[in-house]
Amino acid sequence: MTITINIIYTPGTVKQLSPFIWSLLQWTSASFRLVSNGCSAAEQRFLAKLSQQDHRLEFWSIPTRSTLSHGLALNYLQAMSREDYFCFMDSDIFATGDFVSEIMPSLTEYSGAFSGMPLWVKQEEEVFPDNFKAMTGMFKHTENGLVLGSTFFAIYNNPELTDIMQSTGVGFEEYHWDQLSPFVQQRLKALGLEVDVFDTGKALNLLLQSNNKNLVNLNLEGLCHIGGTSFQVAYNSHPLTWKRKLIKKLPGVAQTIIQLLIERRALGVYKKKYANSPKAEFNLNTNQRIMRRNPVRQYFLGLLTALHQDTTIPAELVTGDNETDTKIKLAREQLQILFQTHRHRLNSEHDTTTPTSTA
Repeated sequence: MTITINIIYTPGTVKQLSPFIWSLLQWTSASFRLVSNGCSAAEQRFLAKLSQQDHRLEFWSIPTRSTLSHGLALNYLQAMSREDYFCFMDSDIFATGDFVSEIMPSLTEYSGAFSGMPLWVKQEEEVFPDNFKAMTGMFKHTENGLVLGSTFFAIYNNPELTDIMQSTGVGFEEYHWDQLSPFVQQRLKALGLEVDVFDTGKALNLLLQSNNKNLVNLNLEGLCHIGGTSFQVAYNSHPLTWKRKLIKKLPGVAQTIIQLLIERRALGVYKKKYANSPKAEFNLNTNQRIMRRNPVRQYFLGLLTALHQDTTIPAELVTGDNETDTKIKLAREQLQILFQTHRHRLNSEHDTTTPTSTA
């Protein structure tokens, strides 16, 4: 059985992350649908041209003038899917082994399987505590064993997924509690999960389990997920405000001081956001995002730039957390091998080819 995995690209990410496709083709027998979510015309042409280079690739463009939220993009793709299995993955995931063969045996027993936790998430942070208010994407199961899954890499039994989406009116969107119908709220209360926010796909996965469908989280050794690269690209592409332009003109010491003030202000924003949450929830989110997520995705974006340009790669990133630093080192080595192996494929230039397929 061959599955088709949807890979969603957002503006500015296509050229940087496209080499990951060659690792996916190298290590698996799956087919891949390269999906544009608001990408530029040039990026769409690039993806269309790329899809012509292998029979297991195809190109789709979501018909939108702006970038849809991840949840809405998944809703669209699922509605268009006619396959037995609906499968998708983030665009900053690359393969180091045959992860598809690892996951296929699970599909006879489970209605959904998930993997691909970002490398900056520690194993101890994957459990959603009972007293937390926001069920973010970094949590993959509850303290009592309910599977929350993720939208990093997922594969669903498509007919069963369609049934639960149609019967509950719930899709892949992020939901606040008051956005859910009383019927859905009751189903979630029965699971002991009345929380303020359900991140992308979480409410849907819980409803599947409330309908007696089994889900599973898997640690697939053949997958490596950087995590958050698209967000970093979007941030970097924003035009500089007059404040940021002024800061860039200041001496190094002054820039450092101002950066510290900015980080302190960001902490203030987090404190306000988590004002009604346990202190542990605030600490987890700030430490995870500021100390590990942000530096890691900035580092790997710089590493990818150097690998594309075949220039000196940046020195190894050290966060001070042994678990994270071990994964960073391994991913860095694996990316160097990926680019060395497929260097001959990286000379594709943008052309004027019209996209060959639009869903």
